[in-house]
Amino acid sequence: MPTLAGLHGADQRRPLYSRFPALYFATPAWVKRAARSAFAARQGRIERLIARYLDVLERAPEGDGRPVPLVLTHDVDTGEGLATLPRLLAVEESLGLSSLTFVVTHRYAWARETLASWAERGHAFGVHDTTHDNRLAYLEPADVERRIARAQAALGPLDSGAFRAPAFLRSPSLYEGMARRVRVDFSTSDSALVWPHPGDGLGSPFPVSHRSLTVVPTTLPRDGELLALGLDRAATLDLCRRKASQLARVGAPAVLLTHPDPTFTDTARRIDAYGELLAWLRSSGRFQLTAPADALAELQRRATCEVAA
Repeated sequence: MPTLAGLHGADQRRPLYSRFPALYFATPAWVKRAARSAFAARQGRIERLIARYLDVLERAPEGDGRPVPLVLTHDVDTGEGLATLPRLLAVEESLGLSSLTFVVTHRYAWARETLASWAERGHAFGVHDTTHDNRLAYLEPADVERRIARAQAALGPLDSGAFRAPAFLRSPSLYEGMARRVRVDFSTSDSALVWPHPGDGLGSPFPVSHRSLTVVPTTLPRDGELLALGLDRAATLDLCRRKASQLARVGAPAVLLTHPDPTFTDTARRIDAYGELLAWLRSSGRFQLTAPADALAELQRRATCEVAA
C-alpha cells in the first residue's frame, strides 16, 4: 500500500484566504469559482493530474473481495447550501441511502427541528467549525477545542462525534485540540486530486487511529476539484467510477464529499449527475449500503493501524 504521509499531509502551506477571512466571506461565489479554476489550471495538465491521482492505488494489493463501506458526506458552508441540501437528501432517499452532513453552526441560521426530522430518516450530522473562516487549524489547541465544543453544543444530541476541518486544512495544533472532542475525523483525503495541492493527504485510503481518534480519509474525488478542472458529466462520472472500483478492489472505504453550496453541487444537472453516480454505486454490489451511524462504527472498527502525528 502507499506510504502514510502522516496526519498533516506533506508541504501544506497556510493559504491566503485563511489569513484574511473577511476577504473570504466578502468574495462572491462566482469569483471563488473562478479562483478555484485558475488554481487548478496552474497545477498542470488535467490528464496528468488524473493519471497521478489514479496511479496511487493502481498497483496496491487486492483486498478480501467483501463489500466496502460507502459513506456519503456533505459540507454545508452557507445558508444557500443548507437550502439546497434537501434536494441531495431526496436523491439519496430515493435510492434507499442516507448521508452524514457537516454543519457550520454559527455562520447561518438553521433549525434543530429540521435536522432532527432528517435524522429520523437515517441521516446524521457532524461539526464543520463554527464560522468556516479557515483559521481553525492555525489556532492554539485550547482554542481549537473551544470552537469544536461550541459547535457540538449547538448540535446537541444531533452531534455524531464526526468532524471535518474547513478546506481540509490541518496542523498538529488541530489534532491536539480535537483529541478530547472528536471520535471520527474526516479532515484529510487519501491523496488529493487538486486541493489543497495535488497529492495532499494521508497517503492511504484506509482509516487509521491516532490516540483515541479515528481518522477517515475522503477517498472519492470531491465535487469542487472536479468542477475546478472543468470536467464534463461523462468525464466526472468516469473518474468517480474508476476510483470507486479501485477502492473496492483494495478493500478501502469509499468516502464521497459533495457541497450543496453555490458553484458546487447546487444545480439540477449536477444533482442529477450525483444521483446517477449513487445509482451506479448502489447497483455495483461492491459497497456496504448502511446508515451513517453504522458506517461510523464500521470505520472505527477498521482503524487498526496506529499513526503518529
